[in-house]
Amino acid sequence: MRPIDVAIEQTLAFLRRVLPRPPLRVLDAGCGRGDLAARLTASGFEVTALDSSPQAVRHARALGVPAIHVDFLEYEAAPYDAVLFSRSLHHMHPLPGAVARAFTLLKPGGRLVAEEFARERADRQTAAWFYDVRALLRDAGVLEIAKERGRGTNPLDRWRADHVEKHGHPLHTSGAMLAEIAHRLEVTDTEDAPYLYWYLTRWIEESPRGCAVSDRLLEIETRRITTGLLAPMGVRIIARRRVA
Repeated sequence: MRPIDVAIEQTLAFLRRVLPRPPLRVLDAGCGRGDLAARLTASGFEVTALDSSPQAVRHARALGVPAIHVDFLEYEAAPYDAVLFSRSLHHMHPLPGAVARAFTLLKPGGRLVAEEFARERADRQTAAWFYDVRALLRDAGVLEIAKERGRGTNPLDRWRADHVEKHGHPLHTSGAMLAEIAHRLEVTDTEDAPYLYWYLTRWIEESPRGCAVSDRLLEIETRRITTGLLAPMGVRIIARRRVA
């Protein structure tokens, strides 16, 4: 087991709860390195995995996932039972075009499921916790990341500077994603979720110690969200294409 598997298990548990049982045709839009697509396939789902990064596609194929290198907004296929955005929609531009493409790629009654980043929810306490934990894990030799920058600055200002845009595009807020999805489809449910632990698992060493740290991070973040000490930085959106 790897640290990232802690997050994959959380996502799988969520998807098993909100998706019909397989067989089911699922489009994984922005599959990244293919970890989730591989697990969904092993669970009996018929998965098509897409990503615009050739490096990510190569890694996914090495896992046995027949990933396709393509921009989601340009992908065409027969409609699917479900379209999944696992931490990918907040990167896609333009947002209306991405949601419109998902609508086109869904069967009537099909489901859009997004597990996403609510970056705008960060308050000073949440940002400070994230940067302090990241620095502590790095200094302890558990986190494989470059030296911390911006120490001593206001943590919320630092968070906002770090999460405004990527690759020249602004990162969408959870409110913008929800509004655009609701414009095209019927939103049937939303729920808050932890997110920062997943953010950190990407850099945690792949070892039994790293897995234990990831489990502990999830436990602490979940508890602090429940008690109001941290803002929930993840959001899950479930929607369906209406049947005419």
